[in-house]
Amino acid sequence: AEEMGALVVTLPLGTREVDATSLHPPGEPPLFVINSDAPADRQRFTLGHELGHVACLADSNVDPEQMAQAFSAELLAPARQVHADLKAAAITPARLLQLKGVWLISASALLRRAYDLAVISESSYRRISAQISALGWRTSEPDPLPAERPTVVPELVRQATAAAGGVGAAAAAAGTTAHFIRMLSGQPEAEQGDVS
Repeated sequence: AEEMGALVVTLPLGTREVDATSLHPPGEPPLFVINSDAPADRQRFTLGHELGHVACLADSNVDPEQMAQAFSAELLAPARQVHADLKAAAITPARLLQLKGVWLISASALLRRAYDLAVISESSYRRISAQISALGWRTSEPDPLPAERPTVVPELVRQATAAAGGVGAAAAAAGTTAHFIRMLSGQPEAEQGDVS
């Protein structure tokens, strides 16, 4: 996303009900705010979803959310490549965890991909979804993926902070808190000599 010119920020959004929010000002790069409270397993797919809103042309016959979901699924697990992995063995929660380590998306997203690509039936999809829910994976899957961290916005904030004379001065100039400036810079902990 950053290589394409988008600005990406990970911040706690105060709830797990919202995975992301974004702004697409005309003529400006899109800004994606990804909920850092969401599991890393979901964050990659969420960012792909937000990219889908920007990359795909609006079509009055297609729900924009479904379009963005389909874009993210194809971006992160292209049908031609993932289909063979999904067909190689029976889809079970254990198999989904194996594939999670390969495709770097959640087991739930892989399950949905198996259904969308007609690898499993609707009844199998529902049965395995129920198993995943019973295992508690809806809130926290095993084998969590490492979080990916944006680099562009944190570096810009660090440069602006240095130019302002430190975190306290940057926070005052921006009308926010030192803690927020540190979060944006990717350094949520105060450093020695840091003025809050």
